[in-house]
Amino acid sequence: MSSWSSVARSGETVSCPPAGQEIRFLETADDTDGEYVRVAIALAERSTRENAVKHVHPHQEETIAVREGRMGVNGNGDRDVLGPEEGVTFDPGDAHAFWNGGDGELHIEVELRPAMDTELFMRFAFGLAQVGRTTRSGIPLNPLRLGLLMDEFDGHLSVAHLPVPLQRLGARILGPLARLRGYSIDLDEGYERPEG
Repeated sequence: MSSWSSVARSGETVSCPPAGQEIRFLETADDTDGEYVRVAIALAERSTRENAVKHVHPHQEETIAVREGRMGVNGNGDRDVLGPEEGVTFDPGDAHAFWNGGDGELHIEVELRPAMDTELFMRFAFGLAQVGRTTRSGIPLNPLRLGLLMDEFDGHLSVAHLPVPLQRLGARILGPLARLRGYSIDLDEGYERPEG
């Protein structure tokens, strides 16, 4: 894993400019003894359904509560729009996506149980976005970086429309190859490596 601290602090923020997302850690794994992590997410008006990646958390329950604005949600094939003080919970393995479904900024709170390494995952993925190395949805552009992310954080998240065994195989091939090529999830080294 990384040589930099995997412990986020309450109040710390990370952002994904291409997707118009900002995450502020409200309660961290350190605060909750690993039981859960709770974050506030702001999604810009441009953070639309087209940018939302349908995904699965194999080992985590995810609860999303709308604080301000309207959230579009697609969970296991059902679509809905939720307003303030409404929410939804996805069990481990439930395929889902969410996006800004209204005018203006959307503010939600998300809780993931157990916490696992969610904070480190978010910090690495959003760090790549900040230096322009992801798609608008926040997915690493470089297959080696994507393979490294999926290999380091195996079991955290998978894309819903691709078979999980295929994703795991790709991560197990590309992750070690990325490390051999000098890629790392260390913020001081992994982000600065020239592409190519």
